[in-house]
Amino acid sequence: MNARTDARVVGGRGTGDFDVPGILFLFSAFIAPLNLQVIRAFTAYDLITALIGLLLLFGPRRLWWPPRSLQLAALVLLAAGLLGGFRSTYPIQSVLQVLQYAFVFFVQIPVILTLARSRLMVRVALALFITGYLVVVVIAFMVQRVQLAGRVVPFFNGNPNALAIPTIILVPFVLYFAFDLWRRGQHLAVLVAGGAVSYLMLWALTASASRGSTAATMVSLVIFIVFRNSWERPRTILLRMAMVGVGLAVVGATIYWTNVFPDTLKTRVERTLSSDQGGQTVADERIALDRAGLNAFLSSPLVGTGFDNFRYVGQFYDDAATFHDPHNLWVQFLAQTGLLGAAAFLFIILRWFVLMLHTQSRVHTKSDRQLLWAFLAAMGGLMAHSMLAPLVLQRHYWLLYGLGIVAAVELGRENDQGRVTAPTVAEDR
Repeated sequence: MNARTDARVVGGRGTGDFDVPGILFLFSAFIAPLNLQVIRAFTAYDLITALIGLLLLFGPRRLWWPPRSLQLAALVLLAAGLLGGFRSTYPIQSVLQVLQYAFVFFVQIPVILTLARSRLMVRVALALFITGYLVVVVIAFMVQRVQLAGRVVPFFNGNPNALAIPTIILVPFVLYFAFDLWRRGQHLAVLVAGGAVSYLMLWALTASASRGSTAATMVSLVIFIVFRNSWERPRTILLRMAMVGVGLAVVGATIYWTNVFPDTLKTRVERTLSSDQGGQTVADERIALDRAGLNAFLSSPLVGTGFDNFRYVGQFYDDAATFHDPHNLWVQFLAQTGLLGAAAFLFIILRWFVLMLHTQSRVHTKSDRQLLWAFLAAMGGLMAHSMLAPLVLQRHYWLLYGLGIVAAVELGRENDQGRVTAPTVAEDR
């Protein structure tokens, strides 16, 4: 998939039509991080997305589908999930997850491709998503609802990780908007708003004490800062990496030696690094789960255990495995869907990265390159976090996937048609 051959994916040049479906789409981007549940895993975001899909299906607008290769890969993944259901302990749980994946690929992504048809719609949707997450953080900051370990949890569930994970993908986009506003001369707005947003995101990481989210946020931050203007000279890359390292050291020292942020994260990190812990550590538990997942795959390479069913059989593949799924994205797919399902999902992810990398090398303006690298950094951080805790069924993170396709196709097509002027010397400095 590339911007030249697949411009049809988003239906040509869009103007961000603010009709009823368009307004509903933007509203859904705002409530997506609020994770308002309707029935079990079905959220208000899913409900609005389904409603938009019906409006598009029976309305005058044409519904634009992902490329056929992506649809085919999705069908292979669904078939692998259904096949694994025949081996599963609780087939209904496997079927329910198959339906959720079907919703992502054949409802959610087509809706995004149809409605987010311009740079304006992409930017507004991203801004509203950031705003929605900040609402979650502000509520958590005011209420300070904690679990037994003292970790702050969001208002919609009791999992503290849910408070921290969105920070991984938001950091590059917050920086993108900050750089863009700075170039427009809005220096005071950047300093005030940027400082407030940065504090809230750091507070979310430290209050939730999510070690995986903290590490993944560092990944997304480094990728964006170092490569935001495409591939630079080695000297520039090393200089930027050194700058990021100094910045992270300053932030780390602030968290560790001051009371500006909660010390929950500091305490958890110290316990993780402690060598005198008795019994099984969290790292030991996750290694055992991943080992059990690999053993399950090797025992049945083509037919997995079924979605959301590994937890019931993991102990048969490793005595130390606990009642959870593997905490590694690829081990989880290998164990639950077999080789074909894992390969299909790998294709879905890699094709997105290839599209984004190909397009960023062809756009001319600094702002456009930085937008594409914000997507790449966000998804890179999310993939890094998925090595510790997969998040593939969180529908609002697939919003990032769909918006990235639209941004790449739109910006690449503008470049092909010559609507973007050549960069000035100042832009490439």
